[in-house]
Amino acid sequence: MGTTASLFGVASRITYLIDESGHIAHILDKPDCANHAQEVLNLL
Repeated sequence: MGTTASLFGVASRITYLIDESGHIAHILDKPDCANHAQEVLNLL
């Protein structure tokens, strides 16, 4: 998981799911914080 700062200093969350070979399999650029763990599990 990682975070980036916007031009206005507000942090946003971006989650990268990496597959077994080291490639980015999924990018969640607007995760729902309340359901983020379930979102990730659904993609596995």
